[in-house]
Amino acid sequence: MAQSVLSACRVSSNFHARYLARARTYVYRVATGCTTYSDLPVFERDLCWANWRGNLRFWELEFVSRSFLYKQVRRMVGALVAIGQSRLQPHHIQELLAARDLMAYPPNIMAPPDGLFLKHVEYYQSDLETED
Repeated sequence: MAQSVLSACRVSSNFHARYLARARTYVYRVATGCTTYSDLPVFERDLCWANWRGNLRFWELEFVSRSFLYKQVRRMVGALVAIGQSRLQPHHIQELLAARDLMAYPPNIMAPPDGLFLKHVEYYQSDLETED
């Protein structure tokens, strides 16, 4: 996943990158088909979460929202992986969502930070205009 600045613009002094964001897009990369990071190509080792046995494949899960709770994307990915590994059942996700309590999530299902990338932040054009 290439990391580069695609564009930049001058903004007003009261612009706040976090609070004025219209949408954020996160990508979480999971590598299936490996048991350890040594099974991955060297250039992929810090860019994904190594998981499962089978053929080596890479999955990119994309999440878009105006904002996210602390570690929310990692919790969602961990829950999806836990369902795939039969450590959780789909009805458990409904129960976790109904509980509306971050402490209700089992601590062992949170995905590690490896593989999580902020892909894009969207702003309203009017917020990006400078006051000349």
